[in-house]
Amino acid sequence: MIKAAAAAEHVATIDPYDWVCAPSGNCPIAVRNTMVYRDYGHRADKFVEALTPVMEQELLRLFGADLSRRPGA
Repeated sequence: MIKAAAAAEHVATIDPYDWVCAPSGNCPIAVRNTMVYRDYGHRADKFVEALTPVMEQELLRLFGADLSRRPGA
């Protein structure tokens, strides 16, 4: 539903599901001694820091080096 709404408005989305959950659908509470969640709906700071390079690559893929432009523009 979110992806469809974003597509209708020409808004890019990044789905972190594959970075957080295993292909089996299990979403672990810890990865390599790093807590994934700090509570039900928020990721732990250290886990977010560990994902920063992955998120950076996604942002660069969508926007290029110029983060002021819209994807596809």
